[in-house]
Amino acid sequence: MNIHELTTDQQVSFLTLTHKVAVIDGSVVPEENKLIRHLTSLFGSGVKVIAQEIFGESNSEHFKTEEERTFILRWMYLVALSDGHFHPNEISVIKEVLGHFGYDDEKAASIHAEAQAMWDSEYASMAMDE
Repeated sequence: MNIHELTTDQQVSFLTLTHKVAVIDGSVVPEENKLIRHLTSLFGSGVKVIAQEIFGESNSEHFKTEEERTFILRWMYLVALSDGHFHPNEISVIKEVLGHFGYDDEKAASIHAEAQAMWDSEYASMAMDE
């Protein structure tokens, strides 16, 4: 799935959920900020984060298909990985969305492994470059 295949509602939810993961541990480190800025730039100025949803219940209802759900979760894991560790609050947010989708621990581990492989092959160097 390509990020530009998302509907406008999905784009808003995507940015809101990834921002939520970035801020939920109480600080946004430069590596997280760089990845979030990169993701935000992909959508252009018309797509805005819904601030009240960052600190409220996660809005994942716009992701209907297996492909869309795996896509958003993979990116949530990537944002969580970008600061070098998983904070308990990041895990909690991701588990909340996994629960909305009815995914079990095995599915979560699979998506996490995919995100880790993406991070290792594509994004780790981006976080280090400035």
